[in-house]
Amino acid sequence: MKKLLVVTTTMFLIAGLVQTVDAKNWQRQDRGKRHCDMGAFTPLIHAPWNRVESLIADLNMTPEQVTQIKSLREAYRKNIVPLMDQLRYQQRELREQLDMNEISKDKALEMTDKISKIEKNLLEEKIKLQYDVKGLLTIEQQKALKAQMRENREMNREHRGMKGDRQGRGQRQWNRNNAEPEM
Repeated sequence: MKKLLVVTTTMFLIAGLVQTVDAKNWQRQDRGKRHCDMGAFTPLIHAPWNRVESLIADLNMTPEQVTQIKSLREAYRKNIVPLMDQLRYQQRELREQLDMNEISKDKALEMTDKISKIEKNLLEEKIKLQYDVKGLLTIEQQKALKAQMRENREMNREHRGMKGDRQGRGQRQWNRNNAEPEM
């Protein structure tokens, strides 16, 4: 009877551990996907200007296209900064209220509705900008940009794969401290 209890308990512990590890791996894989869904025009929108300049050179963009993209980026940033401030404020308020346990369920849901509306506005601004930038590029430039972004994604995947084989400093230190003594 004791053996059955020990075996059953061990099986449940192993199953729970496997689910926890699997959930962490799933979160790690999903983390990068959230911000990559904006398409090939994302670098022209969010990248530092020196990187955008190299894209401009690769795409043979005209000076008019460059100035229009600069002005679109500036307008986008002016629109997005207050929205981001509102979002951070609302998220902080909700977190603080939930931590203090002084908030009703209805009030918490009302606050999450506000957060959702702000996030919706942010996404709408991103999509508007993406279509505005896309409208400035020729078909050939769009195709070249998509091809370049695909190539960059593949290089990043290869780089992440190589990096995964190396141990970080903390892991090496742990291995050194917990190594079996040599006989």
